Amino acid sequence: MKENHIYSVFEIQEIIRHLSVIFDVVRVVYPQETAVLELGEDGSVCRQPYVCFKFWDRDTRCMNCSSMRAVLQGEKQEKYDICPHGCAEETYYVTSHPIRMATEEGELSVVLEILSQCRSTDFLGADGSVSLAHRLEEIQVQLYQDELTGAYNRRYFNEVIFLQRNQNQLGRQVAFIMVDLHNFKMVNDTVGHLAGDQLLQGVSAILQQNIGPNDSVVRMGGDEFLVILVGSTQAQALACMEKLRWSVEVLTEADFGCAYTAQFNPMAGSLADLLQRADEQMYKAKRQRYEQLGQSLVREARR
Repeated sequence: MKENHIYSVFEIQEIIRHLSVIFDVVRVVYPQETAVLELGEDGSVCRQPYVCFKFWDRDTRCMNCSSMRAVLQGEKQEKYDICPHGCAEETYYVTSHPIRMATEEGELSVVLEILSQCRSTDFLGADGSVSLAHRLEEIQVQLYQDELTGAYNRRYFNEVIFLQRNQNQLGRQVAFIMVDLHNFKMVNDTVGHLAGDQLLQGVSAILQQNIGPNDSVVRMGGDEFLVILVGSTQAQALACMEKLRWSVEVLTEADFGCAYTAQFNPMAGSLADLLQRADEQMYKAKRQRYEQLGQSLVREARR
């Protein structure tokens, strides 16, 4: 693909004709709407929303959506994925090329998806193809899961998979809630690392049990967790933060901070901005707690 080139519908049609001779599937998708685009011979563009993932026999966007990553990161992305086919499973190698397309409505950021079916002999031979498919699914889960707590990991956050899990989340209301456990190092030093691990697992389970199906819990590292709420109002996000605080206090105390936006767009820097604001609110709560503790100790000393 030519860098910074704006392709006409007719140019893309010609590219598809050439590539279709070589590859199994070549299509143009608009990942923001999980749409497949039909390009008319007259230069028209017809969107078919919410069907992109149907090829993979799924009911929602693929967790590891290479086309969304291609749009967000502005460069080619690759993956292997599994497509059920009757009683068997077919493995495809997918490359997603972000391109700019000129339409009657204006310029669109779309993706040229090229799928090549991997024959069993390409990997393990005929007898090993099904086990390979299952292994690839396991690898996709492992890529984004924290092994200790079962929460999502930092890679999940960095690649904005929480948006890819849902349909039409760009421009939606998003809230970040930062959670930092009190005195976690002291737990490790006095009771042991096994107890510390169990505490992290317990907190992660509580956080996951108290959020909605579109929301996520991410272990950002150490004793810090990030709760991502998608589609919540600011009032709902603050109420959720208080609910999480009460629930976590069953196991331990923690500092919380919340940041919210009504127009989330990771391509415009909202991701870093939201995380920084949530972090600042969490550290503000931590400072206030220390100040209150100091004032309490002073009062006790004066008695």
